[in-house]
Amino acid sequence: MNRSLAQALAGHLVSLRHEALPPVALDAAKRVMLDTLAVAWAGTDAEGAAAALATVREQGGTPQATVWGHGDRLPVLSSAFANGVFAAALDFDSHYLGVHSDGVVLPAALAVAERDAVNGRDFLTALAAANDVVCRLGRSARGAHRGWYYTTIFGIVGAAAATAKLLNLDADATCNALGLAVSQASGTQQPAVEHTLTMRFQAAFASRSGVLAGLLAAKGVTAPRHAFDGNFGFFALYQPGDSDSVVADLGRTFLNAKTAFKKYPCCACSHAAIEAARKLIADHPLAAESIKRVIVLISPDMDRLVGIRPIPGADPQVAAQFSVQYAVACALLTGGFSVGHLQRANILDGTLRSFMERVTVRVDPSLTGKFAPAEVVVIPLRGATLRCRIDTMPGTPDAPIDDDAFSAKLDDCFGSGAMPLDPARRRVLRQRILRLESLPRMDRLFDGIVDEEIPLATSSARATAPIP
Repeated sequence: MNRSLAQALAGHLVSLRHEALPPVALDAAKRVMLDTLAVAWAGTDAEGAAAALATVREQGGTPQATVWGHGDRLPVLSSAFANGVFAAALDFDSHYLGVHSDGVVLPAALAVAERDAVNGRDFLTALAAANDVVCRLGRSARGAHRGWYYTTIFGIVGAAAATAKLLNLDADATCNALGLAVSQASGTQQPAVEHTLTMRFQAAFASRSGVLAGLLAAKGVTAPRHAFDGNFGFFALYQPGDSDSVVADLGRTFLNAKTAFKKYPCCACSHAAIEAARKLIADHPLAAESIKRVIVLISPDMDRLVGIRPIPGADPQVAAQFSVQYAVACALLTGGFSVGHLQRANILDGTLRSFMERVTVRVDPSLTGKFAPAEVVVIPLRGATLRCRIDTMPGTPDAPIDDDAFSAKLDDCFGSGAMPLDPARRRVLRQRILRLESLPRMDRLFDGIVDEEIPLATSSARATAPIP
């Protein structure tokens, strides 16, 4: 590669046109946008969300972009930050190889697009391109995981890429935006290990900083051309990566089409075990009192994030999201694991806490996957031991959730949060996103959704259009 990686990415972003995007990439961008907005809507009343919103509201400033699930407008950086917190709060947003791209990119891109009244076609192009860049960076990681939070250290680059594309920056300025993003990259997995609210703020830090990088580049601020591949660049200091892997088939293959959609609102390392528990209960209905003991077998990688580790001062909601013991107990007791299980009253429920004591988590060294396989073993008071092993994480392209399940997730999430949407408003918002290319101004996306009556011309939109 003669050019630096930042220059190669910048050249690609500047030259990319909407008509060059394959339908699968555009459809995926819409589906991911729907998913991210929905889980953010449900996250607007999660722990820490009120503090984030109050903090940015106190700063004031020019109203430029919508605060999701609330309706007021804040400056572009404040909006990106608050919406980033909401999107990450329930750990329910989509991901590629564990990197939650859109939870960082969408708050940034939509804030800038609203501020500048960008049309839906150009917005969709920027969103798909930026998410593809993040996925490529995630795929390029090599060697042992150093403990950086991939979502934020890669996601900030996507937020900057989307901002640069929406601002129509030239190749040099776009390269500067990417370099400015790398200079602000941060975030580790320590908040997940200690179960603190910082975990859900890291995506917001990255989203806001990615926008800032683009805005500064637009004003002529320069950055290293070799921000990724220099002697003191990203790959040398953060996480080793392969530049050739990042640019392979760039502009021809879009990795956002391989996004995984979460079936459960918790760390992905627990999903295979939840699925196994649900299958056991479905196939062998068992009352809680008939279960003597439960053993959950997970890999060392899974244990690193969701194994049992009592931590003084941990936030109960974050602890529940990163506990396979809690998730499996919920699945066995209730048959599922949903947003409702993250409510404080349910987390602290005495019956559930008592049942959790019967659930033992063990590390099986023969299990080498990051998210799967996982096995759940139920030992009843009477009868034979029951086992179920899940080899593929649900929601991935290899085990996708169907359209009905995806629609149910959207309805559940949009119907939750600080300002639940009624079915009519959910349909309108969904239709606007499905037809995003025809939206003349992105600052009209939420018209009638949170602040007024639904316009008659919009409310008649078909609710039966297929999910992309």
